[in-house]
Amino acid sequence: MLIVGLFDLLSSGRAALTDPAWPTPYVETYLFIASIYFCICFGLSRYSMWLEHRYKKGELR
Repeated sequence: MLIVGLFDLLSSGRAALTDPAWPTPYVETYLFIASIYFCICFGLSRYSMWLEHRYKKGELR
């Protein structure tokens, strides 16, 4: 399983923003990073909820 940290995403975004070949779209870069981070966190939270629900059924027996 791959865990992506927010610091890694932000440093990649900053590296892309310092490249002179790009027109420096600051807002789009940070929105893209935020959407990736949200998808990862949302997915992990849904998986956690599924696990809690699954093992809660096992306790009732």
